[in-house]
Amino acid sequence: MAQLAGTYVPSTLEWVREQIALYERTGGREGSTLRDTGIPVIIVAMRGAKSGNVRKIALMRVEHAGEYALVASKGGAPDNPDWYQNLVAHPDEVTVQDGTEPFFARVRLVEGAEYDVWWQRAVAVFPQYAIYRVLARLLWRTHHQRGVDADKGPHQRRLAGWAVATSRDGGSRN
Repeated sequence: MAQLAGTYVPSTLEWVREQIALYERTGGREGSTLRDTGIPVIIVAMRGAKSGNVRKIALMRVEHAGEYALVASKGGAPDNPDWYQNLVAHPDEVTVQDGTEPFFARVRLVEGAEYDVWWQRAVAVFPQYAIYRVLARLLWRTHHQRGVDADKGPHQRRLAGWAVATSRDGGSRN
């Protein structure tokens, strides 16, 4: 199982802590939607920018061909969500869980035409994004790291550049 090494520090928000625990405990069978919206979520684990601890968040599931958009919107607020700096500091220390098992991923900021395509995918999942597009300007995309030995962690065998993989096993998805 892909897992970041280190101390996990749960969210300070009770509903976030409970949702992540429920999702992980049930392999995504429960706790898999954003509150009462019915919108599917993924669990993203990352290394804290300042503390170095493992942090986890539930984000709306914006997926295409095995890649995921992580929309840094903070509900349309003018500032970035707290987790944004974690990804800036440690883009290679990320796991994504969409279903039963997490997998190691890399993230990078998308821009230009690629941003526009991913933005439309995000709006298709959550139409309210269109209302605060200017504020939700930061969009990250994950890239699954194939060839990473789970017991060695994400830094032992990195793919060159930002390689795109369609799934955790190079073919079918769970």
